[in-house]
Amino acid sequence: MIFGGGTTPVEPRPRSISIDGPTDIDSKSMEAPLYEGEMFGEMSCINRTPRSATVVATSDCYMLEMMQNLLNVLHRDPNYRQGMDETYKKRVMETQFRRLPLFENLTSEEFNLLRDDLELIEYPPGAVIFEEYEPSDNFYVIRSGVVKVVKNAWNLFRDAEFKDSHWSVNNGQKT
Repeated sequence: MIFGGGTTPVEPRPRSISIDGPTDIDSKSMEAPLYEGEMFGEMSCINRTPRSATVVATSDCYMLEMMQNLLNVLHRDPNYRQGMDETYKKRVMETQFRRLPLFENLTSEEFNLLRDDLELIEYPPGAVIFEEYEPSDNFYVIRSGVVKVVKNAWNLFRDAEFKDSHWSVNNGQKT
């Protein structure tokens, strides 16, 4: 600093760093192993986002690099998609959700019930996920993409909107 001394505040290290590999990085060593047959970097590739970690080979190995268009083709295959969704559920639920204050006090049995009921849903751009005032029976976590929240723009009609007093009368005819 130019004007006097000071210390840079030390921020606590996170309990984990979210990556789209088969395991989370240990917060103490800042490392995680990858093994033969494991895939990493899918979400960064698909979403065109920066990678969340540096990958270093610790021994001789062969790696296969897939371009985004090939990964997109794989995603259209139902069997591949199902396997990837199951892998994603396991990774996210066990390494990220479990540490959220909302879930950290659940027993293993309670948490496993939640994990078993997790459903991954993909919406096309512009799709309505749910309407304002619609009863809720789920909560959503945005896996990737952007969601727009709009207030006072619902499409559902309620019984109260169809009462006679809400309609004007012109020449004896309702309009």
